[in-house]
Amino acid sequence: MYEKFLNFNRSELAGLTVLDLGSGPEERFRKEIERAGIKCKVICANPDYSLSDYRGEQLREDVAGYRSSNRSSVGALGSELPFQENSFDKIFALESVSKYCPPNLYPEAANAWAQEGYRILKAGGEFKILSLPRSEQTDADWASYYEDCAQVQNLLLVTGFQVKVDRLYHPEFEKELITFNAKK
Repeated sequence: MYEKFLNFNRSELAGLTVLDLGSGPEERFRKEIERAGIKCKVICANPDYSLSDYRGEQLREDVAGYRSSNRSSVGALGSELPFQENSFDKIFALESVSKYCPPNLYPEAANAWAQEGYRILKAGGEFKILSLPRSEQTDADWASYYEDCAQVQNLLLVTGFQVKVDRLYHPEFEKELITFNAKK
């Protein structure tokens, strides 16, 4: 799924350090890379699920098992990443930052995740972001989605990234989804 939506080939990741920002408690990408036998260090960053106000008790219990068995996970927000400068070759954000923290709704937080991404990427590193609509019910929702995408692109440019935009037709939505490849 990551390869298709973020437009890359997993074999290119050998020897790299990748941050999966907002991987979710399942950490699918890290597990896919491990199963494929690719020697790549994948760090998964998610909000701190142990907080009492985060999505309920069951999710916290589910994630506790993942965290205790996997030292490649950290509890963090995209706007406050606990990594040193120039730590990662790639950052993947499949749905997370542009959907849950879009610039038009949360400008300060969006600026912070863009700045943090730039800070922790190595020179020449890539921040790959799939932007998904917050809702896809009506044409107005889709119009809003494309406006959100324009704001994400502008935010990345202002932060200092070189930005390439890929459009991918998604048959389920019968619309184009937008992926950003932001290079430091």
